Amino acid sequence: MPTYVRACAKLLALFLLVLGSALGSAQSVPPMNSYRVLRSVSGSTGHEDSGRYIIDDPRSVFIAGKDAKVTVYFEWEGRTGPHHFEGLWKSPEGKIVLISDFRYEAKTAQFSGYWSMLLSEATPSGEWNLEARIDGEPAGTHSFVISGSPLSASASGPPLLSSADIYQKAFDTTVTIEKIDANGTPAGRASGFWIGEGRLLTAFSAIDGASTLRILLRDGSQLTTDQVLAWDRWQDWALLKVGHNPKVWLKRSFAASVKVGDRCSVEPYINCGTCIACRRGRVNCCAKLSVMGKRRAMSPFRPSPSLTPGGA
Repeated sequence: MPTYVRACAKLLALFLLVLGSALGSAQSVPPMNSYRVLRSVSGSTGHEDSGRYIIDDPRSVFIAGKDAKVTVYFEWEGRTGPHHFEGLWKSPEGKIVLISDFRYEAKTAQFSGYWSMLLSEATPSGEWNLEARIDGEPAGTHSFVISGSPLSASASGPPLLSSADIYQKAFDTTVTIEKIDANGTPAGRASGFWIGEGRLLTAFSAIDGASTLRILLRDGSQLTTDQVLAWDRWQDWALLKVGHNPKVWLKRSFAASVKVGDRCSVEPYINCGTCIACRRGRVNCCAKLSVMGKRRAMSPFRPSPSLTPGGA
């Protein structure tokens, strides 16, 4: 056999050996993201149809003492074969109060399953979560709200709002405040929200150095004011007086309605309202994004004579 033929044969054998080793290694590495959630839905009743479970009343809010149970249904895409499914029910306090499990052999790459939790009048109100696990791996989370618990109803304070309700309420009361300097030139924008008739709360930076403030309402109309009722530089807030009676505003809670240990949510990010990202509505990408609690260098309070602190 010629020398070059033997050399080619050796190279081919070496290539096949390396290729086989690489394929063996690839097969031994477990795939990432073994299970992908296709959808999840919750309801109080359902039925099976052609091997699938159908939720009869899909919804995310349930009433303790009225609804008998909550059922959460998942559809996944993942490995075929026998699997161990676990559902971890987490209360509004974030504690696991119930673990439901079952075993099922998936014949195809797409499969489904569901868990149910019984409700009673003593079931705590709030936002619950069901965390799904397959063979010990995370396989999705589904959130829902339980309301109407006597424990919650007997407590003083406003009724529990869902995340969507909180967002919509805050959105409806929000305005844009434009700072105007002594030359009549816009010097910056900030957000504010109504807290009563003719009362507008905003950040201190929104009035710092302003001669006049222009209020841009959600319907496109504009107002102006030069009246500052109160402010606090270090707590970064200012209360304005505006000649306008909004239809909705955020009401102050009672002093005793919140206690130590209650769960709250805070939006700590402050956007400028003027950069390209803010003008496109992508305020989370603001070029001058700042965070509440992280102090920036602040200039002295320089209102012009026309901006009246303590106006009645």
